[in-house]
Amino acid sequence: MTKLVDISLNRPVALFMIFIAILLLGIISLSKLPVELMPNIHLGKITVITYVRGGLSSEDVEERVTKKLEDALGDTSYLRNLVTISKEGESTVIMEFEPEANMDYVSLEVREKLAKIKDKLPREAERPIVFQYGYGEFPIIAVTFTSKHFSPEKLRKILEENVKEKFLRIGGVARIEIVGGREEKIIIEVDEKKLASYNLSLTDVLDVLAVSNINISGGKIELTRGGKNYIIRCLGEFPDVEKINQAGIKTTPEGSIIRIKDIGKAKISYLEPREIGRTNSQLSVTLYIFKKSLANTLKVCDEVISRAKKTEKKFSPYIQTLIPFNQGEFIRKAINQLKLSLLVGATAATLILLFFLRSFSAIAILFLSLPFSIFFTFSFMYMFKMSLNVMTLAGLCLGAGMLLDSGIVVMENIFRAPGKGKAMDRETIRTNTKEVALALFASTLTTLIVFLPFIFLNKETQRLYKGIASTICFSLVASLFIALSLVPLFSQLFLKKVKEIKRAIFVKIQRGYKKSLNFVFHLRYILIGLVIIGLIETLTVGSRLEKEFIGVPEIDKFTAFIQMPTGTKMEITDKIVKKVEGFLEEYKKAGEIKTYTTHIEPYSAKIYVQLTPYEKRKKTASQIITELRKKTKNMDPAFIYYEESQEVESKEIILEFLGYDYSILKELAKKGGAYLKGIEGLTDVKLRMREGGPRFNIMLDNKRVGLWRLNTEWIATELHGKMRGLIPTRFHKKETFLTTKKETTPSLPSFLSFERAKELEVIARLKKKYRKKSTDIKNIVLLTPRSGLCQLKQIATFKTDLAPSEIWRKNKKRMVQVSANRERIPLGKAANQIKKALRDLHLPEGYTWRFGENYYKMVRNQKELKLAFLGALVLVYLVLASLFESLTQPFIILTSVPLSAIGCVNLLYFKKEPLGIGVLIGGIMLVGIVVNNAIILIDYINRLRKSGFSVKSAVIEAASLRLRPIMMTTLTTILPLFPLLIFKTDASPLWAPLALTVISGLLVSTILTLYILPCIYLTFYRK
Repeated sequence: MTKLVDISLNRPVALFMIFIAILLLGIISLSKLPVELMPNIHLGKITVITYVRGGLSSEDVEERVTKKLEDALGDTSYLRNLVTISKEGESTVIMEFEPEANMDYVSLEVREKLAKIKDKLPREAERPIVFQYGYGEFPIIAVTFTSKHFSPEKLRKILEENVKEKFLRIGGVARIEIVGGREEKIIIEVDEKKLASYNLSLTDVLDVLAVSNINISGGKIELTRGGKNYIIRCLGEFPDVEKINQAGIKTTPEGSIIRIKDIGKAKISYLEPREIGRTNSQLSVTLYIFKKSLANTLKVCDEVISRAKKTEKKFSPYIQTLIPFNQGEFIRKAINQLKLSLLVGATAATLILLFFLRSFSAIAILFLSLPFSIFFTFSFMYMFKMSLNVMTLAGLCLGAGMLLDSGIVVMENIFRAPGKGKAMDRETIRTNTKEVALALFASTLTTLIVFLPFIFLNKETQRLYKGIASTICFSLVASLFIALSLVPLFSQLFLKKVKEIKRAIFVKIQRGYKKSLNFVFHLRYILIGLVIIGLIETLTVGSRLEKEFIGVPEIDKFTAFIQMPTGTKMEITDKIVKKVEGFLEEYKKAGEIKTYTTHIEPYSAKIYVQLTPYEKRKKTASQIITELRKKTKNMDPAFIYYEESQEVESKEIILEFLGYDYSILKELAKKGGAYLKGIEGLTDVKLRMREGGPRFNIMLDNKRVGLWRLNTEWIATELHGKMRGLIPTRFHKKETFLTTKKETTPSLPSFLSFERAKELEVIARLKKKYRKKSTDIKNIVLLTPRSGLCQLKQIATFKTDLAPSEIWRKNKKRMVQVSANRERIPLGKAANQIKKALRDLHLPEGYTWRFGENYYKMVRNQKELKLAFLGALVLVYLVLASLFESLTQPFIILTSVPLSAIGCVNLLYFKKEPLGIGVLIGGIMLVGIVVNNAIILIDYINRLRKSGFSVKSAVIEAASLRLRPIMMTTLTTILPLFPLLIFKTDASPLWAPLALTVISGLLVSTILTLYILPCIYLTFYRK
């Protein structure tokens, strides 16, 4: 350390060039640092979706598809949890991986395993699709498209063919959902009576269409003319819809051709809507964009907005775009707030220095050292692939004051030595800087060492805390380096003479402090006793603090979920949704809501609500949700609940019931939900499963089926085709986008009017009048191999019941979830109340319940951070014992740690602040911070004793002389944190607990340290 002082004074130009290089590297690094709200603590996730043709029931999908996928994927490397969802026609597998997993390699492994079992899946199963995102996550951003020239259907087609792929190419985008408009199809509606009259089955029609609509090579032939080989092509593709109507199916005994038009009609049309999209109650087409599980949210959102602007510019004035919600806005706003707090805090710290030092030259020296320290930190952040987020910026806010601490001690010691009007020569600066080098090294090392236990935490916890720990460590190393090099160099250059800095107020404060110390020394045993009582009280209060995982910010958006009974018609769902939209429109007119975007599905709907900025509205998201909950409470048969979109942590608490029989699990979940409804503060209690929908079972009589020479597979296929429709082929043609709502648009730009290849699915089914009622199903006519006709009711009986619409499994066990919104109740408190409530719940053998993953993350974090806290104490003691060559003095210094606990624990309890990540990190940091004042004090007492002072005189003299630097370092540390408490924003709960812990702990510790430490030192060394 002392060598550094010599180098700085002997080679000033070389040192200055080094710092200029650091400054340039820091500026470049800052421009390249990614920005996010929190360190990405989410585990890597992969979702595998397999669509199953033929409308297989959820039980069949589970048995024939999902279980096979579970067996194949269950041994994937680094797999933590495997959750599956089986529903009609679809199997979804959600894979959650350990934090050390490389998602690119894992994704390749998943694809390899799927390739090995593709032949084991039923032929109805389509190729599994692999996404790197978590199923059920909220879209991070939406882009809505509207047009006065195009209908929603045409607009959707334009987006699918011209826009969607460009958004999918954006790095970090996992998946895009298009909502709004209907998909264009070629529909062949067949008259069942005409089919029967011609002795045709629908399968016959499908087979002919499949083999007719095709262009195929017929080989090659060498013709004598010209001596060339000619490729032979058979062209049979339908050029237009009319040719489909003219297609021949069969000939009659008389030789006439039966054509499609004889049994029905092919036309370009739309299927019944499977979903409806609206924005602010107006029909629209919206792209909902989901990011990959480990992608940077802000970066993805920025690129999506950039692409949306380019799209609008390209299609203007025919298509307009709107961003109804964007998670990136909240992140940018939170980060900008932290940057402002950092600037305000650094300015406040500088003003404090001006007040104490009364020297603009000294202030300039310290202020110039600040950007070097910060940009030094940015360089290291870039090297270690870190980002600007709440954790790193909160670390910088804390470090902004600590960056000055070492420089303040050096500067104060340089100022103090020469005396009024004396020249500031190089040797004086050298000597006075070296005098405090050991104390500075010790205080820096003790602050750094508290983060060493972090390397023993699990990878997931490390990912969360790495940012703040690394930022503080980098900034402290920079602070020490600059204090022992740049500060003495600048002092030599700019401080020619030392002005008197002792003001009357400081002299009075020092005198008063000396008198109070003399008085306190007589009562030191009583004072120490009172402190011990205070510590016992603090331990009692600390055990009562509630527990939380991460502070939940006030997000400026929420989602309204409308759940309808399974089987509900789309029209009924839409009516309920329009009523909810009416309530939202009232808030929009009042200026509380900016936009709301609706996504309606057959049995459910989601309304994504974006609130106006925090400073422009009178109500919080929670208040609006509470009011809406009262208005929509009794809208039967809908169940309506609300969730605040979370970038960090969900406000929901989830219970998982695991077992084998779904009916038993359902009953257990209902009982668990009833218990949860009785807990005060929990709202929106719900079973996270869809109730079974009505099912029409057709039980075939095997004997009768055999007599008619039919089989089950053929009957099922025929029924599926007649009732729902089957796709025998796809129609290809070239089309021109010239149609609009009015079917003509006079002057469209070239990019909207050129011809493009188009592919439409051809769907054949019965006319609607033959498939409206259950009696229509019973009267379905089947063609037998002997060209006979029979009705379905002749070979089957019928029965209706309820079928499970979704079957959830977790780690190969069936699962039903129950969840509740815990509003402002801490996670630990909610969990404890639920445990008490479920004590009386009897679980059959083989059935268990557990909390969702967030609870176990919180428990693991709390346990590991408490161990890290104890480890930090031990390490600080080891360092201090080594530096002071004493076993007792480190104990004296470490008494400042419990003294800080008296301040922060009691204030946290008074403010009802739960024990979360921010509090625990602040507590660990306090271990390294509060001992710094004690080190400075004890080190100077030891030096005075060596120079001949008695113990009492040394204690009093050292305490009075070190009063000012202690006050300065304390104030410059806590002042940059005050803006984090004063400037209230949506995201304040993320950093306010950390600031509150450090401010209260350091402030109380400093006050008590100035009296208790001298008393303890005198008690130990009075003889």
